[in-house]
Amino acid sequence: MMFLFTLYFMELIVQLHLMSTFSRHLSIAAVALGAAATLAAPLSEKEIAYLRAKKEIVFVSQPSHAPFEFVRKKQIAGMNVELAQWMAADMGFKIRFEVAPLGEAMELLRKGEVDVMTSLFKTDKREEEFDFTRAIKLTPITLFTRGDNETIHSVADLEGRSVAIMGSGHALELLQARGVRARVRFTGNTEECVKLVESGEVDAMIGNELVTRHHMYSKGTGGLKIVGDPLFTARLCMAVAQGDEQLLDLLNAGMAHARKSGTLNKIEAKWLGSEYARRGPTIEAILLMASTAAAALALILALILLWNRKLKRKVDERTAQYAESEERLRRIFENS
Repeated sequence: MMFLFTLYFMELIVQLHLMSTFSRHLSIAAVALGAAATLAAPLSEKEIAYLRAKKEIVFVSQPSHAPFEFVRKKQIAGMNVELAQWMAADMGFKIRFEVAPLGEAMELLRKGEVDVMTSLFKTDKREEEFDFTRAIKLTPITLFTRGDNETIHSVADLEGRSVAIMGSGHALELLQARGVRARVRFTGNTEECVKLVESGEVDAMIGNELVTRHHMYSKGTGGLKIVGDPLFTARLCMAVAQGDEQLLDLLNAGMAHARKSGTLNKIEAKWLGSEYARRGPTIEAILLMASTAAAALALILALILLWNRKLKRKVDERTAQYAESEERLRRIFENS
């Protein structure tokens, strides 16, 4: 009887092991199938035919628009550039990059010499001649002055003063809408704006906060400060020629897949997060941390001294009590 029970028990263990192994393999297969399903963005027959006929898609990027796009060691790099490269690999199309300043890049797209601008801030005026993808990033447009400037606190204080802005003209429209008559100096890129403010040639600049801060961190300069709240929020997109709906739909599909797969978040973290984290703390931050640590240490020492005093007082009281008890017992024994 015991022998039969042992055989039955061993058979049950084997069956449970086989069921567990099959279940584990089934789960692994399901995960693999799920991963394969999200490996590449699905393309319609129409999109496949479009890419086959197109042969390659030409992107134009600005040379000094970090962290979104810039030239480094004769190679184009940046957040939007990496996103475009990922979409090309994901969707299976050939990609080629051209480099041109903002104004020239827009003209190349107008003439049809390129297919896509890697990054362009969307405005009502620009929508009249270009079509834009869904926004890749929302970025604040901010007023900057020299760190030692104590006279400019808002856009209203630019009245009669000089201000540097990028050649897009959107910031100029903002000044006009608010009735501010400032002496405007147009520049080709953020780096020129920063230099003009730092040198004192202009009183302030209006620029993209992410681009301006990235430039200051990468160059190791901190001579500018942000004044007031953001003036408006810009929508960073890719742009195509007006009416190029097939390419626009293709780009939007690629971006949607990049966002869904988590790739876009990783690319943003790489270009918008790590650049600032690499730099060490400022002198002011170090002094603040040191003073805070010193204050905390002083408080701890004070608490230890207070505790020692209380402990000593308790010990003295108990010692006196023991001495008194010992004296009372000694008297009792002597009188007995």
